[in-house]
Amino acid sequence: MSESILVSLARQSIEEVLEAKRIIDVKAMIQKHSTLGNSYATFVNLYIDNEIQGSYGSLHPHKTLIEDIIYNAKFAAFEDPNTHPLSTSQYLHASVEVSILSELKEIVYSDYNHLVSQIEIGVHGLSISDGQRAGTLMPYHWKKCPDKVSFVNKLLSLLEIEGIDSTMKFYKYTVQSARDTPILSP
Repeated sequence: MSESILVSLARQSIEEVLEAKRIIDVKAMIQKHSTLGNSYATFVNLYIDNEIQGSYGSLHPHKTLIEDIIYNAKFAAFEDPNTHPLSTSQYLHASVEVSILSELKEIVYSDYNHLVSQIEIGVHGLSISDGQRAGTLMPYHWKKCPDKVSFVNKLLSLLEIEGIDSTMKFYKYTVQSARDTPILSP
């Protein structure tokens, strides 16, 4: 199965809302591409002029691949609290990116420097949970973080956490991503 099928599926999910009609035949898609019936964690990002216009995803596989992409694409386009719902005009100028996440791998660390040493620049996404709050930075965030320390600190600051302690759990993961180009060029 090609990555373009996943991006096309995300686009069709958004079109279902914009056109107010069903386009995707889930059963037929799974019959044609059996991998779509397996459980994966995914993220869908929408970009206009290379700026995030919507983003939503899951860190743990709890739906089939097709269900996760459909849900995440619609949420990213119309329910992301950080952006306005996508208009038809914006949709036509947006590029769509679908990322499939690897399984989260817990990072066992003794201190801050040990934690930082276990992530790779441009490769790993990072997730944190302290029992009350949770958050993640996808690997594409490395573009705005020149080094490992700034990457970890950005995640901590997003959650308004100052420093780390032994109750915090950090996880790293990798992604496979595919992104299309806008239907209409600017």
